[in-house]
Formats: sequence, C-alpha cells, structure tokens
Amino acid sequence: MGRYISVLMAEKGARDFPHHVELPIPPFGLGKRLDIIAAWLNTNIGPDWRSHSHFERG
Repeated sequence: MGRYISVLMAEKGARDFPHHVELPIPPFGLGKRLDIIAAWLNTNIGPDWRSHSHFERG
C-alpha cells in the first residue's frame, strides 16, 4: 500500500510543480560552485529560497 501512496504523491507533485530544473553535477561534485549558486540565489531571490520546500503544507 505504501508504494501506491508514493506514486499518488509523485503524480500530485508533478501536477502542483510542473517545472523541473535539471542541474548536471560534475563527477567530483559542485565544490565552490555550490557557494556561487547559493550567493546568486540570495542576491536574486532572497534568503527565503532556502526555506522553500514542496513538502510544505498550506
């Protein structure tokens, strides 16, 4: 039964959040690039981007 529920939740997520961002990860990870990405997000979106989650209720 749990597997069926997870399928339903994935389908709901696909409906609620139709936009996906794919970020290719280099073989040795992001390193300092992750800090650059986080700084860009803080500058352009604001610090609230860190608290966003598609699991939030409400």
